[in-house]
Amino acid sequence: MVDLTPITFIIILEHLLMAAVITFFLHSAYRELKEHRNNKLNRVMADANDLKKINDNLGHQKGDELITQIASCLKQVIKNDGNCYRTGGDEFVICVKGKTRQEIETYVTCIRKELRRMNDRKDIPVSAAIGYAWTSEKAKNLDRLMQEADDAMYEDKKKMKKNR
Repeated sequence: MVDLTPITFIIILEHLLMAAVITFFLHSAYRELKEHRNNKLNRVMADANDLKKINDNLGHQKGDELITQIASCLKQVIKNDGNCYRTGGDEFVICVKGKTRQEIETYVTCIRKELRRMNDRKDIPVSAAIGYAWTSEKAKNLDRLMQEADDAMYEDKKKMKKNR
């Protein structure tokens, strides 16, 4: 029998919960792909900036606050138009059905504005790199779409770091 300390138990539980969330997201995403084969499909990805630095310098409670603030911002902008999933420690994926490329760009602009507004009111820096991918092709490849959104997000992160 393994003797688990409370913190070890919490870490294991958190990893199991994140695995469940990611599994749920993937099942939902592939179901959406199958059900909406002829519709527009998109993914918006967001990655919190400086989470490690905040955790190291201000404590994990402030890091958790950053993640919560970003999640709140994403949900506030998306409202009932789609779903937002936390897929990693500081990464989020947003799925909005049936929107045009311009509508997705408007969501991204609104997310950026809301993050800047939140940043002005918080004692921690609230920012995130954001990328998106969109397609109206009948033969959709969800993995490619996710990779394109992820690549765009990391390009945004590079630009943000360069402009500091």
